Amino acid sequence: MNRVRSPDDRWANRTLDVDIVDYNGIVSVNCSFLTLPHPRIAERDFVLLPLLEIAPHWRHPVSGTPGHILLKHLQESENLNHCVRIA
Repeated sequence: MNRVRSPDDRWANRTLDVDIVDYNGIVSVNCSFLTLPHPRIAERDFVLLPLLEIAPHWRHPVSGTPGHILLKHLQESENLNHCVRIA
């Protein structure tokens, strides 16, 4: 998509932003362009909530922790992005 990353602004606008959070439980940390699972998946309710809607028995591929437990830890820590479902 011809995006040029700015070293000064990691969160700059982008034409397209696709985060692959998990792919069949594959763990890839040495790849130069893709790290699986997404390194911050367990810290983001806006990822875990929809993920658990489509895969309620999902487990983190590295830790093996069930997704609903990761979400519970986020809720208990109050470290939420306050993700809400829009009907």
